[in-house]
Amino acid sequence: MPHLACLNEDNIVIETIMLGNDDCFNENQQLDLTTALSAIPRYTNVSGNWIFAEHLHEDGGYQASVGKWYSQEHDLFAAPKRYASWVINPNTRDWEPPFTVPGPFFTNGETTEKMWSWDESQINWVLIDVPENHNDAVNETCFN
Repeated sequence: MPHLACLNEDNIVIETIMLGNDDCFNENQQLDLTTALSAIPRYTNVSGNWIFAEHLHEDGGYQASVGKWYSQEHDLFAAPKRYASWVINPNTRDWEPPFTVPGPFFTNGETTEKMWSWDESQINWVLIDVPENHNDAVNETCFN
């Protein structure tokens, strides 16, 4: 059963639906977006740019779901963009900074631990103090 996603003007998924084969295949038994578009109003009143969306790409990747961003160039769905300067990596299907983080946590010889954090205003990594109650979520946020 074909899945479709509706995209807004920023290519963010605002609705997904699954239609029956009868709603998506033309008289020649070929998957046809025009046929699907004529069926969509029977199921939802959401309008926008409807596309066929794989439920899950064979090579992994994100499912077409509300809030995901769609790249037509790479035919993939990704989490929303974190920072304006970051670019999508089609192999990992994730956003990456223009250059990699300089290094992991470290101690500066005092009692204060530091970590790298992305600063979009400088388009650069900056050192910040590690919050006292840091956990794995901090590591995940700052290094991914």
